[in-house]
Amino acid sequence: MNEVVSHYEGKITTQGHRLQVTNHGDDVVIAFEHRGRYRDDYDPLVKVAQVQWTTSGYRVDLFYLDAEEPTESFVCASDRELYVKLDKAIEARAQEVGPPEDAQS
Repeated sequence: MNEVVSHYEGKITTQGHRLQVTNHGDDVVIAFEHRGRYRDDYDPLVKVAQVQWTTSGYRVDLFYLDAEEPTESFVCASDRELYVKLDKAIEARAQEVGPPEDAQS
């Protein structure tokens, strides 16, 4: 799981969000802080995905809108497949939320 953390930690989406990756041992959560109109002062992190290693491969749970629980799940058999699908999910989530307030001109 350390590979997933190092692959995504600190990267910036096309909307200007800096990714934060938290390794909980059994799983990794990918999120970004949102400083725009949808900011929640209690929890300003917008979750994108939760990744867990299983015997079948990487189990990925995706978050959309304001959902506290994942709304879509799938399994990836390889690192390459995982990164391709996560890249798409990260960009879709960033587009959904829009740019951070301080990135708008």
